[in-house]
Amino acid sequence: MKGTILSLIESGNGAATPESLDTLHFAMDLGARTGNSVTGMVLCAPGTTADLESLPQWGVDIAVLQNPLLDRYTAEGYTAVIRTCAEDTGASYICIPHTSGGNDFAPALGALLRTPCITAVNEIRGTGDAPLFTRTIAGGKLEADISPLAYPAVLTVSPGAHADCIPHPEKRNRCSEKHVTFALNNTLEVSRTCAAVASSDLLSAEVIIAAGKGVGTPEQMELLRDMASLFPRASIAGSRGACDMGLVDYGLQVGMTGKTVSPKLYIACGISGSPQHIMGMKNTGTIIAINRDPDAPIHHIADISIVEDLKVFIPQFIETVRNRGERSS
Repeated sequence: MKGTILSLIESGNGAATPESLDTLHFAMDLGARTGNSVTGMVLCAPGTTADLESLPQWGVDIAVLQNPLLDRYTAEGYTAVIRTCAEDTGASYICIPHTSGGNDFAPALGALLRTPCITAVNEIRGTGDAPLFTRTIAGGKLEADISPLAYPAVLTVSPGAHADCIPHPEKRNRCSEKHVTFALNNTLEVSRTCAAVASSDLLSAEVIIAAGKGVGTPEQMELLRDMASLFPRASIAGSRGACDMGLVDYGLQVGMTGKTVSPKLYIACGISGSPQHIMGMKNTGTIIAINRDPDAPIHHIADISIVEDLKVFIPQFIETVRNRGERSS
């Protein structure tokens, strides 16, 4: 299918998010395979251009779509603007980061366009007019290759699923600004919360200490934070269950509905090992599981299994490491 490939660029703390850069690189790869041009979309209020400064120079078109109502995310606003942009450009594909926002409005966008919405895409297979898009199904146990039958196809792209793209300073991005018109007739803001910790720390961490429901209490979360302090470039993370319990911020969730990470070391604490969680950390270098249940599925994929109560093991581990550090100094 010939036509422009649109790629949404989300922002966080005044910069393009890592998930957005992954998605833009995915769109560039898709464009190279299909012979289509790529346009990145920045949705913002007038005068907001900080996002552009953080973008690598990849030689792509960047459309800055502005309206005062875009000073914050709304599903209705994003759907209206991207739908209009897709119709005006004759888009063939619309690539959206597989984040909480992307998951929120992408299905509605596909429904309004009467086109497929393929979520959590991990890989592109094939070239030409009909590439296949790979995603997991059956709770992460199987993979499916999907070919859209109508266009523009809406794709949400899994974070971390695509390799980094090297910037080319000589290939400058081409930016343009445009005012877009829409109304929020069906939006009611109930509450607004922000992640307390930047997800970029999680995506760049070499060591991740991940909490599951088995951690149990905020007091025991302090044990995991003490453990993380022993390692340079370490980050706390959590399973969906731990996030639902309020033990870990949702910005640090790992799994099919969270972040995809690939640290050198992943220490899973009180995590059962559901397929949804494993999909987010399966490319880890070394996996250590701490779980007192010997039958927990996490032990089947772990390189090192520790069948012990984390309240017992982690304090002993911390004490041993610190004592060795004192003796060596």
